[in-house]
Amino acid sequence: MQQPDDCAPTTDPERAQRAQLGRLREALQVVVAVALSDLPTTARVLCVGAGTGDELLALARHFEGWGFVAVDPDEEALHTCQQRARSLGVADRCEFHAGPIETTPIAPCDAATSLLVSHWITDPAARRTYFEAIARRLKPAGLLVSADLAHDPAAPDQMEVWRATLRHHGLPAERFDDMAHRLALRPPLEVQALLRSCGFATATPVFQAVLLHAWVARRR
Repeated sequence: MQQPDDCAPTTDPERAQRAQLGRLREALQVVVAVALSDLPTTARVLCVGAGTGDELLALARHFEGWGFVAVDPDEEALHTCQQRARSLGVADRCEFHAGPIETTPIAPCDAATSLLVSHWITDPAARRTYFEAIARRLKPAGLLVSADLAHDPAAPDQMEVWRATLRHHGLPAERFDDMAHRLALRPPLEVQALLRSCGFATATPVFQAVLLHAWVARRR
């Protein structure tokens, strides 16, 4: 999903979780493509936490006129993204920036993606700074598709279903429990409110699979 391979330097358990949840990622990629499908044919899309390039390459296949800005602090993952883009013949439509979003040159984009990145940012102020930095790099009314794991403590059964989901995908639930203390698992409504307070006029829920939530937000 995103941070486990895509945003900050990653660990093997994080990468394992991402790899084992491939089916959910594929469903999320469909939602992203549909949510952004009305962008101009020459749209410029910012992929934050691009990692090895899964969503960037999926979008590049569907939208042949789009350009992409791939951002990731993990230089190794970003190098893999660049190699994959070259092998698919889309590298000429891509820019690659190794580093956090806050250091990426500001060149307004039509849309951005942030898929399973911000739930790894446990400091509330840093998480706010992260989304504000994305908003500043979007054109007015530009779109952000943001997806994160989110959990309301008032719904404990969801966590049990999530553990069962991990087991179904071959990942020991205990591994998730070991990682959970490093996740900012906030209630979905709280994450939605955060987006709205970081420069976005709207933040509409568009996808949920147990703890996996996605929103489409529009910059003011």
